[in-house]
Amino acid sequence: MKTIKRILSVFFIVLLLVTSVPAAGFEGLFATKAEAAVSMKDMVASMSVGETVTFGSYPQTDVTSDMGAELTKAAPAVSIWTSYNYYYDGKQSDYMKYYDLTYNGIRYRGVYFTKYRPDYWDNDSDVNSFQYRLGYDTYMVYWFRYDPLTWCILDQSTGYVICENIIDSQAFNDEYYTNGTCDFYGNTAYYNDKTYTNYANNWAHSTIRTWLNETFFVTAFSLSERSQIPCTKLTNPTDYYQYDVAETCDYIFLPSFQDMTNPLYDFSSDNSDYDMNRRAHSSDYAKSQGIEVNNSAYYDQYHEATSNYRLRSASYVSSTHVAKVEYNGSVYYNIQNTSYTDSGIRPALCFNPLSTGTYSKGYPKNVTINVYSNDSYDGLNKLPAVNIGTKLKDFTVTTSSGSKEVSDASKVKIKISEAKKSGVKISKNKYCDYIIPAEVFENIFNEGFSAKLDVKMSALPNHKAGYISTAFVKEDGEYDSYTDTITGSVNITKGNKYKVILSAAGVGKNVKYYLSQDELHKIESDTGVFEGDLFSDFTPYKDVYAYAVSSKGTTVLSKLQFNIIPAVENKKIDDFIKSNSTNLLGDSPTSLAGQTG
Repeated sequence: MKTIKRILSVFFIVLLLVTSVPAAGFEGLFATKAEAAVSMKDMVASMSVGETVTFGSYPQTDVTSDMGAELTKAAPAVSIWTSYNYYYDGKQSDYMKYYDLTYNGIRYRGVYFTKYRPDYWDNDSDVNSFQYRLGYDTYMVYWFRYDPLTWCILDQSTGYVICENIIDSQAFNDEYYTNGTCDFYGNTAYYNDKTYTNYANNWAHSTIRTWLNETFFVTAFSLSERSQIPCTKLTNPTDYYQYDVAETCDYIFLPSFQDMTNPLYDFSSDNSDYDMNRRAHSSDYAKSQGIEVNNSAYYDQYHEATSNYRLRSASYVSSTHVAKVEYNGSVYYNIQNTSYTDSGIRPALCFNPLSTGTYSKGYPKNVTINVYSNDSYDGLNKLPAVNIGTKLKDFTVTTSSGSKEVSDASKVKIKISEAKKSGVKISKNKYCDYIIPAEVFENIFNEGFSAKLDVKMSALPNHKAGYISTAFVKEDGEYDSYTDTITGSVNITKGNKYKVILSAAGVGKNVKYYLSQDELHKIESDTGVFEGDLFSDFTPYKDVYAYAVSSKGTTVLSKLQFNIIPAVENKKIDDFIKSNSTNLLGDSPTSLAGQTG
C-alpha cells in the first residue's frame, strides 16, 4: 500500500485536546470526543486508495516482557478466565483462555494455555505447533495491548477498507463432516455440520462469519463505532457454480478472491503475481493464537516475515477448501482447508456500501451465565470444602418471569428479553445473592450479540442487617466495561470520573449506600449509584469499603478491590504520544443500575 499520509487538521485537533484536558483524563477524552466526532464515511471519502485510517482497537502488541508480572498480579486467577472453546482432538476444550483487563486506563488481553493449539480441528497438539515455534509456551501468561486498528482504503466511494495487518488466526469452519460425493468426479462431499445441508466452504454458514460479526465486532468497536458500520450486502460467487453462496449482509467480512485481484483496489489483476500490496504481517496476538509465519527471505526480502490469510470465496476444487492470499502476495482458490486454525484473519468493512441489509445469521436470544464459587471474601464465613473457581450447582435464578431451579448443570441460559425487564438474581443456600441489574443487559444486548457472563458467588455472612451483593465500577466514557469489585480488581486514577453501582440484599427500608475509607473519606448515595469525580479526596493505596445502612442497621463492611493511584503526570501523556503507545479505545460499553434484592 502507499505510504500513510497524515491528515494535519485531525492531528492538530488531537494536540488541542491533549493540551486542554487533565493528564488523567487523556485516554477517555480522546476516545469519546475526538473519535466520535469524526464521520468515518466522510473521512474515507476525502482520501485516496492506499491511504490508511485508524478505527476501533484489538489486542495486538505483546507487552509481556515489560508489564507481564504487573498485569498478572492485577488480574484474577487464570482458573476463572474465559475459555476460547477452541477445538482439541475433535472436541471443544478449555485448554486456552483469555482475560481482558483495563489497567491504568489502558486495555490489555491476557492469554494462557495448557496445550498447544492444533493446526487442525481434530488433531491434538505437539511441540511442532506454530505457537511453540514463535516462542509461546504452555503454562505461561502472555499480555497483549489493545492498539488502534489501522485500515487500508480500497474504495473511497463505498468506504471499503481492509485491515492493514492480520489480527487473528482462526478456522473458516471449526469442524466438518463427510457424506457421499459432491461432483461428477466423485470427490468426497464435506459439510459444516451433521445435517449435511451446507458445504464446509459456505461463507453464509461458516463459523468465521459468526465470529467476525458477533465476537470480533463487539470486541473491536464501541457502540458509537458500531453505529458507523452499516450491514453490507455481499455477493459470493465462485468459479464453480455448485459452491456459489447466496447473498449475505455482514458488518464485518473477509475480502473475496475478486477483491484481491481488482486493480482499482491497487492489487495486481494476476492472481499469481507476488504482489507486495497483497502481503500482510501478523500481530503478536495472532502469533499467540497459532498463526503460521513464513520464515523465508525469498518471499519477503524487505520486511519481517509475512503470513497467509483467508478469503471468503469458496474453492472450485473441493467443498472443504476456500481461497487465500499466500505469504508471497499471490492468491489462489484451491489450497486452504476450511478447518486449519493457523490461517490469518484480515477483516474488511464498508462505511458507505452500495446496498445494505440485515445481518441474517440470527441473533441469539439467550445469554449464558457461568456460576463459580468465590470463598476468599473478607468478613464472610469460609466454605473450606469448596475451592475458588469451582463451578456451582443447585442454585436458583430469578428474572421477570419468575424463579427456576438449576440443579444438574453449572451453566444457565437467561432470556435477554426477561433480563432487560428486571435484571437477574442468582441465589444459593449459604451464599450471597448475586444481583445483575437490568441495565447491564439493556446496553449489551440492544444489538442482540451473544455473550457469556462469569459470576462468582461468595459465602453468606452471619449478619442480620444484610450485605452488599455486587459493586460494579467503570470509568466514565463508553469504552470501558464494568467490573464487579467485590470479586474482581480495578485501578482507580485520582481525578478521573467513574460510575459505581452498589446492590444490596437482606437490607431493610430507607437504605443509604456508602463508599468509605474512614469517616473523613466517605461518600453516600440514596440509590446505590455514584457518579462523577468520586475519589479525588480519597487517599491513594488505602482500602475502600462499601456498606449500606437501613432500618435493619448497618451491613457487613465489604472490602472493594480498588487500587487508588495518583493522577498521571503531564509528562507521561507526552511520552505516550511520542511512543505511539496510547490506547484509544477500551472495552465495549456496559451500563448498570443499582438494585436491592
